[in-house]
Formats: sequence, structure tokens, C-alpha cells
Amino acid sequence: LKVKTYNLSLYAALTSQPNEKTIITISTKYNESNTTLMDQIGTALNGSHDYERFNPAFSIARTFSDQIRFYAGYSRSNRTPSPVELTCADEDDPCRLPNAFLADPPLKDVKAETYELGFQSKQKSKGWFVNAFRTETKDDILFISSGPLTNEGYFSNIGQTLRQGIEAGASGNFKGGIDWE
Repeated sequence: LKVKTYNLSLYAALTSQPNEKTIITISTKYNESNTTLMDQIGTALNGSHDYERFNPAFSIARTFSDQIRFYAGYSRSNRTPSPVELTCADEDDPCRLPNAFLADPPLKDVKAETYELGFQSKQKSKGWFVNAFRTETKDDILFISSGPLTNEGYFSNIGQTLRQGIEAGASGNFKGGIDWE
């Protein structure tokens, strides 16, 4: 299998500071991608897969004191299927990973929306943060095991997945140059 991949991305951003304690950023990224598969033995694997998407983002950061800052953001993103995922996507004809390539139906690109907010503090030699996030993914790609062998199956778009959680951390350093996190 011979693979040619073409990617074009255009990015634009606008950052505004309405006052000395607030920063607002609005941006967008346009992604266009094509993956062309060329079978080197016959024509079964030949295919051209096109994807395009606008991905906007918005964020705001507000400083409440010299040490504490609040931030919130929203963003969209996407990723296109890899050549291995594209050539192993037929549930009726599972393949063995990582080296079997078969003629398969096309997959959709994976799309995600992320919401995030948090607080952070940075003082002389120490800092901390608390962050909450939620990422909703549509058309995620998952390897679905099928067939008699453990590593036999196919890739498929699986609808929606949700990743959410809270992260917290602290860092600093002791006298003598020892850093900790």
C-alpha cells in the first residue's frame, strides 16, 4: 500500500485585553485533508478520503489578584482517520493488526468539543491549579475485536464518547534547588 496525505490548515486569532485584568481570545482553524490509498498489488485498496472542518475556539482569563487567575474556554477540534484505520474498517472482513490491509468502507473524521475552566496561582516558588474539563467526542474511532484471534477485528466510528474530570496539582521548590510537583 502506498499512501499520500495532503493537509492544509489556516489559523486566525484575535486577542483583546478590555482591561488590565482580562484577556479574551477568539480563534478559528480551518482543516482540509485528503488521504489517497494506492494498492501496489491490485486495486482493492485504492481510495481517496476527503475531510474538511472549521474549528472555533474561545477563551477568557481574568486575574483577581497578583496570585490568582480564573480561566475558561471552549474549543472544537478534529482528526482524520489514519491509513491503518481506513484499511481495516469492515466488520464483515476483520483484519489482523498491525499488518493486514483490506478494502473497507470509509470512516468519518473524529470531532470533539471541549469545555474547560479553572483557577491557578503562581507565587514566588510555589503554585497550584484546579481545572475542570469536559470533552464530547463524535464519531470516535475504536478497534472492535472480532474473530477467533485476540488481535483480529476492525476499526469503526462508534458514535459519542465523553471524557470529563477534575485535575488539581501543586508545584514548588525547596531551598537548595529541589523542585517538586
